[in-house]
Amino acid sequence: MRSLQNSFEYLDFILSLRSLAAQRGLECVAEGVENADIVDTLGSASELLLQGYAFAKPMSAQALSDWLKRKAEGQAMGPFPQSLHGWYCRHVDRFVSIGNALYAAPDLISIEHLQDAERCPLHAMIPHIGGDGEIEAAHRQWHANYARFTSMIQAGATAGELWHAMESCKQELRKLVERKLRSKR
Repeated sequence: MRSLQNSFEYLDFILSLRSLAAQRGLECVAEGVENADIVDTLGSASELLLQGYAFAKPMSAQALSDWLKRKAEGQAMGPFPQSLHGWYCRHVDRFVSIGNALYAAPDLISIEHLQDAERCPLHAMIPHIGGDGEIEAAHRQWHANYARFTSMIQAGATAGELWHAMESCKQELRKLVERKLRSKR
Protein backbone atom coordinates (compact mmCIF):
# COMPACT_ATOMS: atom_id res chain seq x y z
CA MET A 1 0.00 0.00 0.00
CA ARG A 2 2.75 2.44 0.90
CA SER A 3 4.05 2.52 -2.67
CA LEU A 4 0.75 4.03 -3.86
CA GLN A 5 1.77 7.51 -2.74
CA ASN A 6 4.57 7.52 -5.35
CA SER A 7 3.62 4.91 -7.94
CA PHE A 8 0.58 3.02 -9.16
CA GLU A 9 2.64 -0.07 -9.99
CA TYR A 10 0.58 -2.36 -7.73
CA LEU A 11 -2.82 -0.73 -8.20
CA ASP A 12 -4.05 -3.31 -10.72
CA PHE A 13 -3.06 -6.10 -8.35
CA ILE A 14 -4.85 -4.45 -5.41
CA LEU A 15 -8.00 -3.92 -7.48
CA SER A 16 -7.83 -7.52 -8.71
CA LEU A 17 -7.71 -8.79 -5.12
CA ARG A 18 -10.67 -6.57 -4.28
CA SER A 19 -12.63 -7.95 -7.25
CA LEU A 20 -11.77 -11.52 -6.30
CA ALA A 21 -13.00 -10.91 -2.75
CA ALA A 22 -16.23 -9.31 -4.03
CA GLN A 23 -16.86 -12.25 -6.38
CA ARG A 24 -16.56 -14.57 -3.39
CA GLY A 25 -18.88 -12.46 -1.24
CA LEU A 26 -16.02 -11.40 1.02
CA GLU A 27 -14.97 -8.00 2.26
CA CYS A 28 -11.48 -6.83 1.37
CA VAL A 29 -9.41 -4.83 3.86
CA ALA A 30 -6.47 -2.80 2.60
CA GLU A 31 -3.97 -2.67 5.45
CA GLY A 32 -1.07 -0.23 5.59
CA VAL A 33 -3.08 2.84 4.58
CA GLU A 34 -0.78 5.40 6.15
CA ASN A 35 -1.41 8.82 4.60
CA ALA A 36 -4.03 10.97 2.90
CA ASP A 37 -2.80 10.14 -0.63
CA ILE A 38 -3.27 6.42 -0.06
CA VAL A 39 -6.63 7.04 1.63
CA ASP A 40 -7.83 8.96 -1.42
CA THR A 41 -6.41 6.39 -3.85
CA LEU A 42 -8.05 3.40 -2.21
CA GLY A 43 -11.11 5.33 -1.01
CA SER A 44 -11.80 6.06 -4.68
CA ALA A 45 -12.09 2.34 -5.40
CA SER A 46 -15.37 0.71 -4.56
CA GLU A 47 -15.81 -2.11 -2.05
CA LEU A 48 -12.57 -1.65 -0.10
CA LEU A 49 -12.25 -1.28 3.64
CA LEU A 50 -9.22 0.71 4.79
CA GLN A 51 -7.01 0.27 7.85
CA GLY A 52 -3.77 1.98 8.83
CA TYR A 53 -1.94 4.83 10.51
CA ALA A 54 -3.83 7.36 8.40
CA PHE A 55 -6.75 6.64 10.70
CA ALA A 56 -5.14 5.71 14.02
CA LYS A 57 -2.06 4.21 15.62
CA PRO A 58 -2.31 0.92 17.54
CA MET A 59 -4.13 1.43 20.84
CA SER A 60 -5.48 -0.37 23.86
CA ALA A 61 -9.02 -1.74 23.92
CA GLN A 62 -10.21 1.15 26.10
CA ALA A 63 -8.55 3.73 23.87
CA LEU A 64 -10.15 2.02 20.85
CA SER A 65 -13.57 2.20 22.49
CA ASP A 66 -13.13 5.93 23.18
CA TRP A 67 -11.79 6.52 19.67
CA LEU A 68 -14.75 4.70 18.08
CA LYS A 69 -17.21 6.82 20.09
CA ARG A 70 -15.52 10.03 18.90
CA LYS A 71 -15.45 8.76 15.30
CA ALA A 72 -19.14 7.81 15.40
CA GLU A 73 -19.94 11.43 16.21
CA GLY A 74 -17.68 12.73 13.42
CA GLN A 75 -18.22 12.74 9.70
CA ALA A 76 -17.52 9.99 7.22
CA MET A 77 -14.61 10.04 4.80
CA GLY A 78 -15.04 11.30 1.30
CA PRO A 79 -16.34 12.18 -1.11
CA PHE A 80 -13.73 10.59 -3.33
CA PRO A 81 -11.72 11.32 -5.33
CA GLN A 82 -10.15 14.39 -3.76
CA SER A 83 -6.75 14.25 -5.48
CA LEU A 84 -5.02 13.12 -8.63
CA HIS A 85 -4.20 9.88 -6.75
CA GLY A 86 -7.87 9.08 -6.25
CA TRP A 87 -8.85 10.29 -9.72
CA TYR A 88 -6.44 7.89 -11.37
CA CYS A 89 -7.58 5.00 -9.16
CA ARG A 90 -11.23 5.70 -9.97
CA HIS A 91 -10.38 5.67 -13.67
CA VAL A 92 -8.53 2.37 -13.40
CA ASP A 93 -11.46 0.95 -11.43
CA ARG A 94 -13.81 2.01 -14.25
CA PHE A 95 -11.34 0.60 -16.80
CA VAL A 96 -11.58 -2.82 -15.15
CA SER A 97 -15.39 -2.63 -15.10
CA ILE A 98 -15.58 -1.68 -18.76
CA GLY A 99 -13.13 -4.46 -19.62
CA ASN A 100 -15.35 -6.98 -17.86
CA ALA A 101 -18.40 -5.60 -19.67
CA LEU A 102 -16.62 -5.86 -23.03
CA TYR A 103 -16.16 -9.58 -22.46
CA ALA A 104 -19.65 -10.17 -21.12
CA ALA A 105 -21.97 -7.89 -23.10
CA PRO A 106 -20.20 -5.61 -25.61
CA ASP A 107 -23.46 -4.78 -27.39
CA LEU A 108 -24.77 -3.04 -24.24
CA ILE A 109 -21.97 -0.45 -24.20
CA SER A 110 -22.67 2.91 -25.82
CA ILE A 111 -19.79 3.85 -28.12
CA GLU A 112 -21.10 7.41 -28.40
CA HIS A 113 -21.07 7.80 -24.64
CA LEU A 114 -17.61 6.23 -24.24
CA GLN A 115 -15.88 8.35 -26.85
CA ASP A 116 -16.98 11.64 -25.30
CA ALA A 117 -14.60 12.33 -22.40
CA GLU A 118 -16.71 15.35 -21.46
CA ARG A 119 -19.52 12.95 -20.46
CA CYS A 120 -17.23 11.15 -18.06
CA PRO A 121 -17.93 12.33 -14.51
CA LEU A 122 -14.19 12.30 -13.85
CA HIS A 123 -13.30 14.70 -16.67
CA ALA A 124 -14.66 17.82 -14.99
CA MET A 125 -12.62 17.00 -11.87
CA ILE A 126 -9.23 17.19 -13.60
CA PRO A 127 -8.46 20.88 -12.94
CA HIS A 128 -9.81 20.67 -9.37
CA ILE A 129 -7.63 17.76 -8.29
CA GLY A 130 -4.31 18.96 -9.70
CA GLY A 131 -4.52 17.83 -13.30
CA ASP A 132 -3.51 19.88 -16.32
CA GLY A 133 -4.06 20.12 -20.08
CA GLU A 134 -1.72 17.21 -20.76
CA ILE A 135 -3.74 14.94 -18.47
CA GLU A 136 -7.00 16.20 -20.02
CA ALA A 137 -5.65 15.35 -23.50
CA ALA A 138 -4.58 11.86 -22.35
CA HIS A 139 -8.00 11.39 -20.76
CA ARG A 140 -9.69 12.33 -24.05
CA GLN A 141 -7.46 9.85 -25.90
CA TRP A 142 -8.33 7.16 -23.38
CA HIS A 143 -12.02 7.68 -24.10
CA ALA A 144 -11.45 7.69 -27.85
CA ASN A 145 -9.67 4.35 -27.46
CA TYR A 146 -12.49 2.95 -25.30
CA ALA A 147 -14.92 3.74 -28.09
CA ARG A 148 -12.65 2.41 -30.86
CA PHE A 149 -12.04 -0.87 -29.04
CA THR A 150 -15.70 -1.31 -28.18
CA SER A 151 -16.74 -0.80 -31.81
CA MET A 152 -14.12 -3.32 -32.95
CA ILE A 153 -15.33 -5.88 -30.41
CA GLN A 154 -18.92 -5.27 -31.43
CA ALA A 155 -17.76 -5.95 -35.02
CA GLY A 156 -16.32 -9.32 -33.99
CA ALA A 157 -12.70 -8.75 -32.95
CA THR A 158 -11.64 -10.45 -29.73
CA ALA A 159 -11.06 -8.34 -26.66
CA GLY A 160 -7.75 -10.06 -25.98
CA GLU A 161 -6.31 -8.80 -29.27
CA LEU A 162 -7.33 -5.24 -28.49
CA TRP A 163 -6.77 -5.04 -24.77
CA HIS A 164 -3.00 -4.62 -25.10
CA ALA A 165 -3.48 -1.32 -26.92
CA MET A 166 -5.94 -0.11 -24.31
CA GLU A 167 -3.52 -1.12 -21.57
CA SER A 168 -0.82 0.95 -23.32
CA CYS A 169 -3.11 3.97 -23.23
CA LYS A 170 -3.70 3.38 -19.51
CA GLN A 171 0.05 3.19 -18.89
CA GLU A 172 0.59 6.50 -20.71
CA LEU A 173 -1.99 8.20 -18.49
CA ARG A 174 -0.37 6.57 -15.46
CA LYS A 175 3.04 7.98 -16.43
CA LEU A 176 1.58 11.46 -16.82
CA VAL A 177 -0.16 11.30 -13.45
CA GLU A 178 2.92 9.93 -11.68
CA ARG A 179 5.10 12.62 -13.28
CA LYS A 180 2.66 15.32 -12.19
CA LEU A 181 2.60 13.95 -8.63
CA ARG A 182 6.42 13.83 -8.48
CA SER A 183 6.67 17.42 -9.69
CA LYS A 184 4.44 18.58 -6.79
CA ARG A 185 6.85 17.16 -4.21
